[in-house]
Parts: sequence; structure tokens; C-alpha cells
Amino acid sequence: KEELVCSVTAICSPLNGTQAYETAKKYKLVPILKFFAYNYAGVAGRSKLGKKIADFHLEQFGLSDSPDKKDSEPFAKAVRSMFETDDCIAYDMTDDGAAVMNGRIRISPSVYYFSYPYNAVEKTADGKKDRPVNTDFILMKATSSLMLHDNRKNGKETVGNDGLVDVDSARYPKSEPFEEFTENNALKSGVWNVMPTKTGDHGTPIGLFADKAETRAFYENHLLLLLSIEKKFTHESEI
Repeated sequence: KEELVCSVTAICSPLNGTQAYETAKKYKLVPILKFFAYNYAGVAGRSKLGKKIADFHLEQFGLSDSPDKKDSEPFAKAVRSMFETDDCIAYDMTDDGAAVMNGRIRISPSVYYFSYPYNAVEKTADGKKDRPVNTDFILMKATSSLMLHDNRKNGKETVGNDGLVDVDSARYPKSEPFEEFTENNALKSGVWNVMPTKTGDHGTPIGLFADKAETRAFYENHLLLLLSIEKKFTHESEI
């Protein structure tokens, strides 16, 4: 029920798919990445140690145990089912998958939408090339560099990326209305309030190789923003 939802926040989200998937597909890396990702998630989802490090909550696919239960599917069966379904992040990251999802989801006029793009890319001092200099995560440096390389090779304009999602895709679904957020503009419901692009890679918002105080401040500031609109939302719902 949309009247129970006040806001939606997308952080580094591939709202229009991501070039990283197409780059991985080009280099025939998708099957390998899916194999390691699904197997890791399956092991972590059944292990007490794994759940302390990262719990992907893939109970609906049988890969993980539900909280305080041992109800996951047999490991091989669960992993195999992941390769046979499009109901997964691997498909959602493609241009086609994102288009299908965006076609199924409509903007609600009473809900506030927020997006936070991140960018790990800056131009070199001579202004001739783009480099992923705003990340200390070696994996993100590699993926960001591959995405930039493909852009240059295909003659595409570089808009920056966070190592997995290009900045344009993380701003708003291209079929939906949006407003650039500024301190002077009032927040609007029924449109994407696109926040200023932040510096960092795909792991920065979760504190990966990031300053702890800055990560905490980011969420505290956004929560204050959400609380301010929640009061307005609750008041309007009661009228």
C-alpha cells in the first residue's frame, strides 16, 4: 500500500542498468563472476561466521537459512536454480532487465524519491584522460578502468562511474521525472530528488575503505532529511 510508504532512497543504484555488466559480458566474465558470487553467498548464508561478515538474505532462493532456522535448499540445487532464473541482480543490472523493472514500477505522487550517485573518476592534470583516482579498493580501480576503456574505445562521452555503476544510471530512471536537489529548492514528492554526486566508489556508502566518521555523517544527515519529510507525510496522511 503506497500510503504506508513515505520515501525511497537509491544509493549507487543501477536505475538504468550498468555498463559494468556489459563490460563483463564483453570479456566473458559473467559466468565466472556469477559462479563465485552464488557459491560465496550460499556458503556465507549457511555459516554463522559468514552471517557475521555479510548476510545477503537470499532465503527466497534457498541459498541462505532464514533467521534462527536451517531451511535452505541443498547447496547444489540452490546454486543451480540461481543460474536458471532472471529474478536476480545479474539480470537487473542489464539494460533489458532495468527496462523491465522500470516498466513495472510507477512513480507514486505522494512518495519522496532520493538518489545518491557516487563517482570515483577524475581527469588527469592535463585534462586528457579520466582515471579512477577516488578509490583505494583495487577491485573498483580495475572495474572502473575497464568501463572507462570501453567508453574511449566506443567513442562514448565519459560521465564517471563508481567502479560498478555509471553516474548517469545512478541518478534517476530515464523514463521518470526528476529534480536536481539544492539547498534552496523545496523537496518534491512524485519525482526523483537527485542529490549532488558524491566522491567515492561503490563501496564508499557502506564504509568499505572509507572514513568511518564520514560514512556515519552521511547516513545521519540523510536520516534527518527523511525525518523532516516524514513529519509532513504523517500530517498530510491524517488530514
